[in-house]
Amino acid sequence: MTTPSKINHCCFNSQQDAFCVAAACGIRIFNTNPLVLLKALENDVTGRARIGTVLHRSNVFVFVGAGSSTKYSNNTAFVYDNKQKEIVFEVTVPGGPILNVLLSYSRLIIIQKTKIHIFAFGNNCRLIRSEDIRANPTGLASLSSNNDAFGQMLAYPGFKVGSVRIMDVTAVTEKESISPNSIDAHLSEVAELAVNNQGTLLATGSIKGTVIRLNLEIFIAKLAEMSKFATRNYVKEIERPFLALQATIVSAP
Repeated sequence: MTTPSKINHCCFNSQQDAFCVAAACGIRIFNTNPLVLLKALENDVTGRARIGTVLHRSNVFVFVGAGSSTKYSNNTAFVYDNKQKEIVFEVTVPGGPILNVLLSYSRLIIIQKTKIHIFAFGNNCRLIRSEDIRANPTGLASLSSNNDAFGQMLAYPGFKVGSVRIMDVTAVTEKESISPNSIDAHLSEVAELAVNNQGTLLATGSIKGTVIRLNLEIFIAKLAEMSKFATRNYVKEIERPFLALQATIVSAP
């Protein structure tokens, strides 16, 4: 009989047709519907895994160890190729444990408490830029994965309480950053957020249960056209339970 193992992290792939579970026993990849185990990496490979994610439905996984007397440190992200059955490279960042890892075909995003690190991902994995952020103890962030004309939109809590910052990580270079768009979404702390695959919709929820759903295409176009207006002209809070993510948001009073 298999001994139950504590789950440390769980996340969907970009298509949401599979999800990755990181636990003391290693990494497990499950198909969503029907619910079946697709792949497993035991802890002799991953150690006690604290974070895990899978690139779409590929053979590429990224995991972070639990640190503190375990096989791997908690400030290093390891990229594992299940076809080659080996770790193909690793990325170590200073400044504390890694709290979240986001992945697309061209970008690897590493979240720490007060830093976001943006890496080019693929054959030439390299650090593009590191950005200071407001303290984010849970590593809350979301990345759209489609690499089309709209870019890959990264959303994370802003410096102001209740705000969310949006940036296109494909537009960031080693020499120059970009100024993220900021949305005053809530009056209280942001508890959850998600960007759709196309990078066109953002949903956020606050610790008080308020929810917004924002069309980013319209929002960013409006900012470019009317930069003098506050973002609250385009966002309206909805006082309803967090499950009501389908609500269409128009404009604030």
